[in-house]
Parts: sequence; C-alpha cells; structure tokens
Amino acid sequence: MVAGGGAPRPAALAEVEALVATQTAEVHGLFAGLQIRPFLVAVHEGRASMPEHLQRFLHPGCAAFTLLGQRQIHLVWGEMARSGTSLRAIVTHELVHELLDQWAAPRAALMPRWFHEGLAQVVSGETYLGAREQDLLWRVGTDRLLPFADLRDGFPLDPERLQLAYAQSHSYVAWLVGRFGLAGLLAIAANVDRQTTFERALSGGTGWTSLQLVDGWVDHLRNGSGAWSRIALEQSFHVLLLAAVPLLWLALRRRNARELRAAGRLDQLARWQIEAAARARAAAQAAALDPFAGGTLAGGLPGRREGDAAVDPSGPVDPAADVDMAEDGEDVDGVEDAGDAAAAAAEAAAADRPDEEPPPTGDRHWPSPRR
Repeated sequence: MVAGGGAPRPAALAEVEALVATQTAEVHGLFAGLQIRPFLVAVHEGRASMPEHLQRFLHPGCAAFTLLGQRQIHLVWGEMARSGTSLRAIVTHELVHELLDQWAAPRAALMPRWFHEGLAQVVSGETYLGAREQDLLWRVGTDRLLPFADLRDGFPLDPERLQLAYAQSHSYVAWLVGRFGLAGLLAIAANVDRQTTFERALSGGTGWTSLQLVDGWVDHLRNGSGAWSRIALEQSFHVLLLAAVPLLWLALRRRNARELRAAGRLDQLARWQIEAAARARAAAQAAALDPFAGGTLAGGLPGRREGDAAVDPSGPVDPAADVDMAEDGEDVDGVEDAGDAAAAAAEAAAADRPDEEPPPTGDRHWPSPRR
C-alpha cells in the first residue's frame, strides 16, 4: 500500500492498511482456489490531489475505484466521509472487484459490470450512492427500470441513472445469491468463456431464461423484498410528523403568549421605575427652588414648615413664640445674646455719627421657627 496524491495523514494510512489486511483474508475465502497476485492500494488525500489521468475513473459520489486488469485500487480519503458508506464497506467493495477480476482471469473481461457492482455491494453489506430497493418499486410500476443489457459494459454517468444502476445491480444480485447461493453463482460465473456469455451461463446453470430470471426478481421486489413495508414505515413516520405539526404549532403559540405576557410585565415595571425616578427628580427640583419647602435652610438651618405662620424679622416679637420654643425645649439663649450684641453695636455706631438719627432701640428677638 502506498500514499497517493496529496499528503494523507499517517493515521489514515495505518487504518486503511489494517482494513486491507483483514478484509482481503475475508473476501479471499469466497473465491476457492484463488492465488492472490500482489496488487496496489493507493490512498489519495482528495479528488483534486489525484493525478489527472485517474480523476475520470472516480464517479461523482463515490470514494474509490478499481482498475480491473491492472491490479490497482485507489481510495480517496477526502470523499469517504461524503459518500455515506463506511470505510470498511468501501475497502471490502473494492477488494471484491480486484479478487473477482483475478479469480475470473483470463475471462475476467466477460463479467458484466452489473454483476461486479452487485456482488461487491452484497459482500460489503452496504450499497453505493444511497441506493435502495424502495426507490426501485416506483420504477417497477411505471416500467422505468434500466435494461441489464445496458449495464453490461458500463454504468451511466447521469447521477440519477447511476444511482439507479447501483440499486438494480445490488437488488438483482442479492436475489440471485438468495435463490441459488453465492457458491452456486460463482460456479456459474466460472463457465463463462468466449462462446458463453454470463447471461447464457446463468440461464444454463439455473434452468431459467433471462426473462424468467428478471421477472422472478421483479416479483420478489414487489412481494418478498419487504420494500413495501419499509415504504409504509417511512410514510407512517411522515404522517406522524405531519400530525405533530399542529401540536407543535399550539405549543409554540402558547410559549410565545407566555413570553409576550412576561415581556409586558417587564415593560410595565420599567415604566413604573421611570415614573418613580421622574417624580423623585421633580421633588428634588422643587426643593431646590423653594428653600423653605424641605424644612431646612441652606447651611442646615431649619426652614419654615407647611402650616407655620410667616414671621417678619423686623416686626415685634411674639411672646408666645418664646413660650412655645421654651415648651418645645428650644435653647434661645444664643439668639437673645446675638440680639443684645447687635443692639450694642448699633448704639456705638450712632454715637460715632451724632448727626444721624439713631436707630430705634429695644430688645428684639429673632425668633427661631418651630420644629
């Protein structure tokens, strides 16, 4: 085994090498008396990294190919993940091509392509290109199957017809193996020569004409393959999905309604918070404009509260105010001392200016507003 185009990872090469060893021994057991000749297995990193003269052999959607008669198997690592087929099945598929070609030599070129591809899919246990018997049933009813004579020397390149060719080959060979056995089918293939085609050898070995063989396979496809059951299961699954759509719609609608209600509550809460903040700002602005509204003056002095009588600082002192303040526990000594000091200062100023009319004297008390 060798690394082909590009630079495949060493881990990928080791994995392929191990599979080639185990699957070669398994497939070899199907071909009695075969002496295996050495053959090449090349692993390419991707389609673009392959040599240009090899790219035309890689069908769209496929991840490998075998050059019959040249003892070469080419695996394209980058295409394997996209093919939908496991690495083990791909390696086994290509080994069947190579060992069947060696076993049938020198009459290997007389083996039809549909037999090669059908046997490779049956032995590997997986189909290529997503081929399914369910897809064949629709064509059976409309008589749109491909004639096997058209699949003898090669497969079509059109993707839809190529998938159909793989599906037909797999289903037909699987029916032949189930009906006549793999060993019996290979024994029939061993009778092919220049005078005896594979189809003639198949008719001679089974006792059925080619038309009877194809009709038997179509009858099996319709009634014995289980394809209809698989289609019914797929359709029932689709029906269940369709039935679940209204329930899903109702669930989504209820969920959306709950989310809308929750969003509405959040919006209302946000509006309340905005309104509360606006009221707080308005109250703060009002307090700043009216220094008496908040109960204190600038500098921490008490201001007039709502309901208090206005007091004229230059008017006479209400004796009741002193009584009230004394009853409230107010300390008015500091206020009285301040008034006496102011009166003394005024008298001193008048003495310095004898021509001016002295200000009225007398005890005046600047009342402290009630708390």
